[in-house]
Amino acid sequence: MTFVLVALLIAFSIFAAYAFSNHSSNSGIAFMGIWATIMAVGFSIFTHLVLTKWRSSFSVGALIGSSALMSQFFLVLGVIYADTAADHGKNSGSGDQDHKNYDIANEAMAVVSFFLMFAYGTFAICCVKNCDSIIVKDSPPEESSS
Repeated sequence: MTFVLVALLIAFSIFAAYAFSNHSSNSGIAFMGIWATIMAVGFSIFTHLVLTKWRSSFSVGALIGSSALMSQFFLVLGVIYADTAADHGKNSGSGDQDHKNYDIANEAMAVVSFFLMFAYGTFAICCVKNCDSIIVKDSPPEESSS
């Protein structure tokens, strides 16, 4: 599931970076999309490792915390993209294709960011509810009979 979300984010980030390339004054907005993609890829790798190899209580706690952090990150990112789309829509008087692509890219990234906020938040809640089945307790060392 996480890989599908990351693939969706990568596709929208590439679209957004292309649309933002014509607006040099908003290179920070394009960087946010690329940075969100890098964070999502890193988070998916971390999630895979926690759920397959590092199943200690510390690792699962770090996974829950980072899931909540990613959810809040995408909330802020969605608000920034939505605000940028609203401001640019009010201030742009021309109806050329570059401005339309820029508005569509901002709106698309806002929608994807809000969707990912709910997805990461739901994942964090699921991890909290099922942390007992995720954590593998260390078995006590066996005593040798001699």
